[in-house]
Amino acid sequence: VWDFDLAFGNYMADNSAYNSWTIIGSDSEKAFIRPSWGNYLMSNASFRERLRERWQEVRDDLIAAAEKSIDEYSAKIYPSQEENFRVWQIWDKRVGYSSEWNAQQNTYELQVQYLRDFIHKRAEWIDKSCKMSND
Repeated sequence: VWDFDLAFGNYMADNSAYNSWTIIGSDSEKAFIRPSWGNYLMSNASFRERLRERWQEVRDDLIAAAEKSIDEYSAKIYPSQEENFRVWQIWDKRVGYSSEWNAQQNTYELQVQYLRDFIHKRAEWIDKSCKMSND
């Protein structure tokens, strides 16, 4: 939960293919996440049922809270981002662990919209995945 700099589609290795449960690891040498407790939990039907139930309980509130945070913070940091990109002219450039795709979102407004879209697309994926994994 602490790596939000690499969350929400910002990591070069998995952007924009967020079509799996991140906590399920793989034995592949290229895997970012190795098998762990997530594999164990997601293999348990009772856990998956509770996950479905909880997601249905909190989904709309989580999305509303995310939208509210985006509205508040995007406005609050607007002056700072102007100064940041005046000094660091990195629009249209892939930097750090970001993807080439992220570099195409070359304005603050496009980045903010990308975040909104990502949250809604991910929620839709979770909706479908919870239904598909119904035992």
